Amino acid sequence: MYSTDTMRHLPNIVSLLIEGLESETMILRLDEAGFATSAGSACSSGSLEPSHVLSSIGVPSNLAYGSLRISIGRDTTLADLKSFVEAFAKIIL
Repeated sequence: MYSTDTMRHLPNIVSLLIEGLESETMILRLDEAGFATSAGSACSSGSLEPSHVLSSIGVPSNLAYGSLRISIGRDTTLADLKSFVEAFAKIIL
């Protein structure tokens, strides 16, 4: 069910799980393409361990190591999003 209750979520942050790719690999490749992304949860950024949030909801460690967090800001344009999708597709496909 879709909720517009912004007290329970942030609509500008997306968390993805990519099976077969480690988040560190994706982060480095996206950085090379000019995009800053993150892995895990925001409260444990910098940690190499899988997100405790993903673990607590039952995501297996081998999948959680492939998590990627993408934040979209108010200055993000449609062109920025298209460029990101193109760069991301080259990494995961």
